[in-house]
Amino acid sequence: MEVAASRVDVASLSKATLTDLSHVLENLIIEHELPGAVFTGFQVGRNWVSELERYERLVQPAARSVAVFASGNLGDTGQVVGFEVAKDSPLTQEWFIIALTEWFCCALFGADNPAQPSPAEEMDRLFDATWTFDPALVSDLCEVLRREVLASDPTRIGMIDDAIRRFPPRNSSPVFEARFHVRVFETLEAGRRRWRRELVRSNEVQERLQQANAEAVRLERLASAGGTAASLAHELNNPLAAISLTAEVMLAQADTGAVDAATVQLWAHQLSAQSVRSGRMIRGILDLVRGSEAALETIELEPYLQQLTEEASHALRRRITLICPPGVSVLADRDRLRHIVTNLLENAVQASPNGSSVMITVGEGDDGHLDILVIDSGTGVADQVMPTLFEPFQTTHADTGGTGLGLALSRRFAEEQAGRLALQSTGPTGSVFVLSLPRVATSTYPTLVESPPDENHAGQGQRVLVVDDDPDVRSLLGHLLRQSGWEVWTVGSAEHALRSATDRAYDAVVMDYRLGDGSTTATLLQALEVIRPGIIERTIIISGSLSRELSEDLPPVLLKPFSRAELEAAIAARIQHFR
Repeated sequence: MEVAASRVDVASLSKATLTDLSHVLENLIIEHELPGAVFTGFQVGRNWVSELERYERLVQPAARSVAVFASGNLGDTGQVVGFEVAKDSPLTQEWFIIALTEWFCCALFGADNPAQPSPAEEMDRLFDATWTFDPALVSDLCEVLRREVLASDPTRIGMIDDAIRRFPPRNSSPVFEARFHVRVFETLEAGRRRWRRELVRSNEVQERLQQANAEAVRLERLASAGGTAASLAHELNNPLAAISLTAEVMLAQADTGAVDAATVQLWAHQLSAQSVRSGRMIRGILDLVRGSEAALETIELEPYLQQLTEEASHALRRRITLICPPGVSVLADRDRLRHIVTNLLENAVQASPNGSSVMITVGEGDDGHLDILVIDSGTGVADQVMPTLFEPFQTTHADTGGTGLGLALSRRFAEEQAGRLALQSTGPTGSVFVLSLPRVATSTYPTLVESPPDENHAGQGQRVLVVDDDPDVRSLLGHLLRQSGWEVWTVGSAEHALRSATDRAYDAVVMDYRLGDGSTTATLLQALEVIRPGIIERTIIISGSLSRELSEDLPPVLLKPFSRAELEAAIAARIQHFR
């Protein structure tokens, strides 16, 4: 290529295309039974055997000779003359075929471009290539081959000189050149058609693979749900049985009239606790079976964990020690991180004896991660629990409301954030769980702003509209909110909600996500907004569905079951937000 660089225009052609073009030239020689000589050069590869078979056909009859220049051992080449090119020879980067015949001379040649990235397939390797029928240029290229033979094996130069003497480069007829070009265009078009067919087949295969993958994911989720269905039924039936039995006892005692206020209060607390436990269990299994994408962001750990441990320490009534270097951040989902750390702290407190502290430490991990360690002072994880520690419904705290989903869901959440959750060590003096998350190298962090919870959310006579198609839920919500100081109207359909909003203005709206009359939440909100502009800003959605299944355009969602305090706090926040 260096010899011809300033005398030809080149194009970027793949090794596969160059091979097809060489076959065009060889086939023309064979079809017309032209005497001549063919010199060709390439790198020995897996296609060498098939190419040698072509050269053996080309070398017959004896009026034609073929010489192959290649890097690597050619082995037994029969009547084909083989020249092994030295590793430091410029020809190792060249691809060429030179034909000398009685009718024409032609050279196809190209140079490998080492700056281009290596292709996945060798035949996709690109060359700066062209072809020529110019006798002067072909003569110069033949001289390059002569010098290569003289440098490597001068005893065999006679074969090259004899071929050039018998078939000196000459001008070809326009008819032959035209025939060659027609064959080239036919070959390229056939290649394009093959490429189109392969592309169509590839797209079809890709589509089938995507469908199969989607089906596999669906079946995997069904299998996961099916595998835990029996355990879920068993675990869920426990709190349901407690609720049912408590109700039976309350009814029986009500018939006798021998029920004091303290006993009623105790039963009510039992019903509430079992209801909350059931709701946590259902949400946990739904989150475990249905995956979702994590909303990753940069979180500076020191202020984040400081606030989280303060809240957990107050809620769990246990001292929690935090050791975290300043200025270190991780890439994580804020809500998922809270879930994992809170779950690990709850487990640590339950495992540790009363009066002992729980510790969180943050340090360098492997592979660019930071390790968050939660350390307790308990008696360690029992040997029989170890194999199923992170599987659903494995709990030793069922008597205190444990669902057995905390660690399973925490590990899922850690993996969704490109992290890991594991039991690092355990023994008679305590256990260490480690959460590893990707570290973020940055010196500027967003400020964490969360106001402390306000425990007093009682109403002051503001009007609240409750929209729920379940009469029992609707009645209980109205009763609780009236007790808390709000003026409440309750309706069970979109039609009645619109009528009520027409009659009066409301300070807040509590609306079920799914109404039995078939109306959609979005449509009802739009209609209410027309009647009372700004009402969407005062609305809270209550739902038993996962929050990620709901539209992002909806107002804040409060998932069922929720406590009275959570509902009151949500209403107060919406009223304050609108003001």
